[in-house]
Amino acid sequence: MWWWELTRLWKAEVVSSMISSIIRSHLLDQPT
Repeated sequence: MWWWELTRLWKAEVVSSMISSIIRSHLLDQPT
């Protein structure tokens, strides 16, 4: 099932981008 591999890769990309954006927002929210 090649489409399963594509879905898994896409999900990994989405999750990683979401995590990075969340981390970035948390870092920006913290006062330096």
